[in-house]
Amino acid sequence: MRLLYRLLVYILLLGAIFLPWLAWENDSNQVRRWLYPLKGQLAAWSTHCDVQAPLWLGTLTKDMAIKHDSPANQVVFVTRSGAVNACVNGWQDTPIFSPRLELDTPMRLASLSKIVSFIGMTDIPVFQRADWLSMPLVDILAIPPPYVDKLVENIRVRNLLNHSAGFDRLKTEDPITRFQNL
Repeated sequence: MRLLYRLLVYILLLGAIFLPWLAWENDSNQVRRWLYPLKGQLAAWSTHCDVQAPLWLGTLTKDMAIKHDSPANQVVFVTRSGAVNACVNGWQDTPIFSPRLELDTPMRLASLSKIVSFIGMTDIPVFQRADWLSMPLVDILAIPPPYVDKLVENIRVRNLLNHSAGFDRLKTEDPITRFQNL
């Protein structure tokens, strides 16, 4: 009985070490996706807001971390009177081991720039067409061939507006992020 117990413990220890290593070697991005919910929960616990921030802003920031598995968030709300309220969560690098994000930590605004760009582009006459999402970007920008990268002519407006952050770009079929057949 004691030998069986010892064998079971050895198998469990070997599995606890070997299986994560095997998963990492097979598809490290899949392992990262498995860890996103844990990172999101840790980020939610690290949420802090400025003293004037309304309660709903802190709740929204926590929800972004938990429900969307987002490891770092910075949410700002400006009132009609111009008062700035902010909440932030997450870490600058590895959760718990690196400094927490602060209210004045600079963050990239790539996702927001898509929205601002989209609003600005919709006033251009070419975007009044019904099929504007499927239009090649080179046609809209009037860029004539030849192209150094042949994939450029396959980029559509739809591709620019798709949010692909967090996805494995080596497996996502998108003309902007395609790495094979270059």
